[in-house]
Amino acid sequence: RDLEMTKDEITTNEKLLNIAPKDPDILLRLGTLYFKEGHHAKGLTIYDKLLKDEDPRAEELISHYGTLFSPEDDS
Repeated sequence: RDLEMTKDEITTNEKLLNIAPKDPDILLRLGTLYFKEGHHAKGLTIYDKLLKDEDPRAEELISHYGTLFSPEDDS
């Protein structure tokens, strides 16, 4: 299901971030996943990193703050 894929994506991107901790594309992707999964503190930490580096991706990331994946309609 989508939830399991998202958790796998988060795990994969966390591993990539360990290899390349300043890669802004990985930071954006991981931060977006955190926000969508409701891990707001982790997402905001990444937002702060991008903001400190004056990276324009910070604005894109913060636009995902408070978003959630929509549950599938099983009816």
